[in-house]
Amino acid sequence: MARRLLKRYWDTSVFAAVLKQERGHGPGVLEAAVEQMRQVESGELVIVSSHIIFAEILPGHYSPSVYDRLRGWLQREHVHLVAADQPVMLKAGALRNRCLQATPKVKLYTADAIHAATALLYQADEFHSLDDRLNAVFEHAEERLRASKPQQSQLILLPRTPSYLEEDDADDNEPDLQSG
Repeated sequence: MARRLLKRYWDTSVFAAVLKQERGHGPGVLEAAVEQMRQVESGELVIVSSHIIFAEILPGHYSPSVYDRLRGWLQREHVHLVAADQPVMLKAGALRNRCLQATPKVKLYTADAIHAATALLYQADEFHSLDDRLNAVFEHAEERLRASKPQQSQLILLPRTPSYLEEDDADDNEPDLQSG
């Protein structure tokens, strides 16, 4: 019997931080996200996200090689991208409505609602975002889901370096999100 892999949902902010190598989100956050990518590459973890990341991560903000490698990495077996279909949109609307009716009101942007709804509908075990406001959103959902930044304590330690950190060209300091 195959064991069930842990499913972590990543919103766009986590992907963007890895692409930009942003270290300003707290101790160990970038390193934890990088390690989770390594776990995906070794088949130890599933990352789920929404296709809306393609509308949020704009090619013009990155070099063509980085953007192309991201798209390649997103095609890996253990990365599940989910369409923003009618069930997702209905759930996102219901979440936005619950947040609007909460006391105090919780502002929930449409893109964040789509990410939250996707994570709930596709039964992610954890929701990872660099947006601390999203913790309050799940307090108003019918289902509970833990929302947090990627953390070192959530890791399954693996010995190898993820392929996107391996240098393939001395002049290219960008992460290699495709090879491996």
